[in-house]
Amino acid sequence: MFKSLLQNPHKTCGILMFLTGVVLLMGIITAEIFYPAGYSTSQNEISDLGATRPPNSIIVQPSATIFNSTMLLSGAMVIAAAYFIHRAFGRWFVTVSILLLGIGMFGVGVFPGD
Repeated sequence: MFKSLLQNPHKTCGILMFLTGVVLLMGIITAEIFYPAGYSTSQNEISDLGATRPPNSIIVQPSATIFNSTMLLSGAMVIAAAYFIHRAFGRWFVTVSILLLGIGMFGVGVFPGD
């Protein structure tokens, strides 16, 4: 099965992008649940799950670990999907756009707000 996914880049990039959406949704919801100060989608920013803004930055565990890990995994999956999108379609504009999205997502996990 794995070999057939590598040979079919259309299917592989679709599966990776779908799984990225699932991982993001579930990871963010899980991080919200474990945010002990009572996370509110109307009062807090999404990046508060990783760390609040400086200079008085607060890192709330285990929410920060869950959120940052989710962003790292999602970014890596989008970067991998960019490779398969390029193999499937060969359009540099689309490939570079998706690649920059993945790098940005990965960067959110590497460099939290603190």
